[in-house]
Amino acid sequence: MDVKQPGSLEQVHPAAMLLDCQKYAHLKPFSHHGSPGLANMRSARRAGWRLVDFPLEGTIYHQGRGTCSRHGYGLGWRHMVEYLLNRWLKTKW
Repeated sequence: MDVKQPGSLEQVHPAAMLLDCQKYAHLKPFSHHGSPGLANMRSARRAGWRLVDFPLEGTIYHQGRGTCSRHGYGLGWRHMVEYLLNRWLKTKW
């Protein structure tokens, strides 16, 4: 984030997170949400932890849709049909 807006919260994308399990256990867990680490980042900030930025290019491969593909977002049957059709089409083309 280049410019800090009042009330904004810097976040790490879950695919790029490196977690210390002992510290994570004392923070709020991830949730089934479009931004699954939001509550975790808020509780980390309140605990006094800070983000350390480092380049990730060429370091991490993100397969995408991890939480959603396993647990869904509760968006209903239309969302699931769309997801399955898109997944099927990827295998055919």
